[in-house]
Amino acid sequence: MQSSNDFYVFEKWLKAPSGAFGIEGVAAVVPEQDREAYWHIFSEILDTANQVIESIGPKKLYLRPKNYSRIRGSRGHRPVDLWVSICANGANLFGHMPQVYAIASDRGLEVGFAASIPEDDYFDPNVKSRNRATVPLINARLPEPDSQAAATLEAALASDGGWIFCTQTRLNPLVQGFKPFASLAEMLHHLKTNGASAGGGCIARYYSPQEVQALDLNAELNLALTRFAPLLFAARPTEWDARVLEDKGQVAKNLDASHFDPNSIEDGRKWVLAQLSLRQGQAKFRGALMKAYDGRCAVTKCDTPDVLQAAHIMPYRGPATNHPTNGILLRGDIHTLFDLNLLKIDPKEMRVVLSPAIMYSDYASLDGQPLYLPSKSSLHPSREALESRWDSTAETKRI
Repeated sequence: MQSSNDFYVFEKWLKAPSGAFGIEGVAAVVPEQDREAYWHIFSEILDTANQVIESIGPKKLYLRPKNYSRIRGSRGHRPVDLWVSICANGANLFGHMPQVYAIASDRGLEVGFAASIPEDDYFDPNVKSRNRATVPLINARLPEPDSQAAATLEAALASDGGWIFCTQTRLNPLVQGFKPFASLAEMLHHLKTNGASAGGGCIARYYSPQEVQALDLNAELNLALTRFAPLLFAARPTEWDARVLEDKGQVAKNLDASHFDPNSIEDGRKWVLAQLSLRQGQAKFRGALMKAYDGRCAVTKCDTPDVLQAAHIMPYRGPATNHPTNGILLRGDIHTLFDLNLLKIDPKEMRVVLSPAIMYSDYASLDGQPLYLPSKSSLHPSREALESRWDSTAETKRI
């Protein structure tokens, strides 16, 4: 790296106070020479990342650099780690994840792929909430640990040498427990089976401050993007994802808005009326579906009554919509997936269609499965209702 001789500033100003670059009424602690050293490093990483994107896929990728000023530094007017990340178009919906990244710090240079950033790295509660909604969608798109795609990538990474599988970025290679996963398959298994929605998982190569002098940054970023671009594109959000996240956000708002104050008579009256509206006809509706479907989930054929629920095809709009043909009997978890449009019903073939977001999850075997239908055709789900729902939630193209 051309800026390798400037890396001294990270160690020198590792504990720089807020305002070290100077703020109104307070002189800068960091001299101009050192501020320029930071800028040299940041500029080289930024320019190199732009060159790599231009050579590989400028219309498919975008660059997200750290918000850094040559004069003011970063947040708090002080020096910090410097980084850039490369994302697939549309990844902003997932908080700019996954990403191929480069981070310069007192540890040296770290280059790699991050599936997501752990929520512990964020202070904003809204960002943490976004993470919990998007991370499961990202993890579902990653290859299965025992898939051919994972094996091919694992072999390529082994051939390159130096790749380490971690829980998160910005770790110190000298710290015990730095390398928690022995392989890509082990890391993927962790991400997919733990049900974690807090974020994490990265694959990186590390170069000490002494090693960056001989490093060809362009070649390093090119290699990282070549290896991990398929993962970036596989995890791109779809318009379906956008709707799911919007629905989840609306649910959260509704829950906040429905706060119940036990000391408020008016709140109590509204709550009772709301519950009466929800319950009106619901027991009868479920009973009719239990009878029509012989007490079996239409997707899984589960026959445990306690977990079976009456799902509306078109949204509940009062007792008139509680007609058996506007309903399907579903197991509780399948009902949730159906409501979130992560699981849909093809109205023409009456088959299950999964969203790409859960295509590689434990529900994968359900995709394409024919719907278990009532023996009486008059009680079959309304094709008109299914078509209306299908058209209103149809996935078209990736963002």
